[in-house]
Amino acid sequence: MRTKLSLMKRSNRSTRSDCSKQPKLPMILLPDFVCHALDALTTAGYEAWVVGGAVRDALIEKEPKDYDIATNALPGQVKRIFKKTIDTGLCFGTVTVLIDGQSIEVTTFRTDGWYQNHRRPAEVRLAPSIRLDFARRDFTINAIAFHPQAGIYDPFDGQGDLKKRLIRTVGDANARFEEDALRILRAYRFCAQLDFSMEPSTFETAQEKSVLLEKISAERIRQELMLMVCSDYVERIIPLHIKHLSITHREQTKQITRLKKDPATRLAAYMYVNQLPCTLLLALKCSNQMKHDVKQVIHLLEGQIPDTKIKLKKLMGCFSIADVKRSFEIANQIDGKSTDEALKWLWEIQENREPYRIDMLAVKGNDLLGAGVGQGPKMKEMFDFLLEKVIINPDLNKKEILLELIQNEHNR
Repeated sequence: MRTKLSLMKRSNRSTRSDCSKQPKLPMILLPDFVCHALDALTTAGYEAWVVGGAVRDALIEKEPKDYDIATNALPGQVKRIFKKTIDTGLCFGTVTVLIDGQSIEVTTFRTDGWYQNHRRPAEVRLAPSIRLDFARRDFTINAIAFHPQAGIYDPFDGQGDLKKRLIRTVGDANARFEEDALRILRAYRFCAQLDFSMEPSTFETAQEKSVLLEKISAERIRQELMLMVCSDYVERIIPLHIKHLSITHREQTKQITRLKKDPATRLAAYMYVNQLPCTLLLALKCSNQMKHDVKQVIHLLEGQIPDTKIKLKKLMGCFSIADVKRSFEIANQIDGKSTDEALKWLWEIQENREPYRIDMLAVKGNDLLGAGVGQGPKMKEMFDFLLEKVIINPDLNKKEILLELIQNEHNR
């Protein structure tokens, strides 16, 4: 990575601000630590704007999660202005500033050179203006800036797209997706998170360029997919992999949003509804735990809801309680199956500590050996026999009773 750092002329029209004296302009309420950072930069004679997701979210009345500042101050100049900083991305012109225990990423205006492997710029050049910085950003709704004194700066009509609830690339969609193919997934993700649609030409280009996703690492694709399936409008990502769907299928996908935002639950439901193969988990390099949980939940969904308490206990002996609960939730919300009775039994089993696994029996291996049961297959056969008895009648799960059952079985 080569980063060309060059000193820039300070703007003659400083956007110096005093957040306590806010003018009658389109306003976004900023936390004190953000105001402090803006004031420090503009007092030093630099241009500074709050940019990106914080501005977008504030304009649609969502609580911003974090704040980013774009400035014409170079990283070294930023470090001299603030007492506490972290060199988090100097090659990209970024310094993390710490104020009152809060962190803000402060990045110098920049433009990108040519991109490597449709993902990252091979060269980053610092730019003299925020407009040039915004011209290389992904979507118009992320290319809006705010300053308490200057108000909103919106050169690509991101506010218009926010009102229309549209995701549209800054400039030519073909160029933006060619530069960074991950932007294709980000477009779908913003649709799923915000309940937006893609602007038609942006959508068409995203479909045409989807082959470029092969250049993106499995880890980054998995990260975006998990954010999508855990969003509030999962049905917005349907065109990502299927173009022709029935009304029933769309409704089922929409029901995913009613599930808990548990990654394993949401991913299992999404794969189950869309009939995606479990090999996808391997391709996405999911963790072993995630692969196990999702496979188990899908396997459970392909079976029947237990119609007796005994059947439920046997199921619990083979699957984790968490995965059983996940499958019940999906079956109820997606397939419309009644799971109330099964959930009531599950609660009773846990509350009363009713045994459903061999390790929950009141006797152990040494007890069986002492009772004359041989090791290996014979011991397993006896454990299975005892478990079957206590699953049917939990009151039998007492050491003396089980030893008596063993003796009776020997004497048969």
